[in-house]
Amino acid sequence: MTRGFVPIRHKTGGTIRPVSYPMASNVTIFKGDLVMANATGDVQAATAGANTSIIGVAAEYKVNPVGGNNQILIFDDPDIIYSVRSSGVVNATDRFLNAPLSVGTGGNPVTGLSSHMLNAGAMATTATLPLKILGKVDAPNNNWGEVLDLEVCLNSTALTPAVAGV
Repeated sequence: MTRGFVPIRHKTGGTIRPVSYPMASNVTIFKGDLVMANATGDVQAATAGANTSIIGVAAEYKVNPVGGNNQILIFDDPDIIYSVRSSGVVNATDRFLNAPLSVGTGGNPVTGLSSHMLNAGAMATTATLPLKILGKVDAPNNNWGEVLDLEVCLNSTALTPAVAGV
C-alpha cells in the first residue's frame, strides 16, 4: 500500500519534530507528500521532477482553499530517514544511488495518505535528484529485486546541498 514518506528514525538519534509552514492557496497536501516551495515561498505538494526546491515531508493532510492562509506541519530536518515504497524493482546494488519522485495518483482523500513513491525507473548518481537510497526496510516479504519499501533520506533540497550518488 502506498502511503508516501513516513519518518522512521533520525540519523543522529535526535527527535523528529515537524515545523509549521504557510500553504499555497488552492492546494491539497497529503500526509507523506514531499513538499516544495513555490515562487511566493509557500509550500505545495512536490511535482515529478522537483529537485532542489524540496523542503521536506508533510506531517499531516490538509486542504487550503482559494485565498486560504492555512499552515501545515512539515518534517524539514535533513537528518530524518524515511520509509517509502518504490515504483518498481530495486536491487541491493542500487543502495546509495539517488532517485526522483514518482507522484502516483495524488493521494487518497479518504485516508489522507500520500501516493508519492521513489521513482525506481530513474535511479542515478545525479546529485540534484531529491532522494538517496540507504537500504531496504527490515520487514517480512520486503526483498531486494522487487517492488519494496526503502529507507531513504532527502538528498537535494532547498535546505541542504546536493550530493552525488555512488
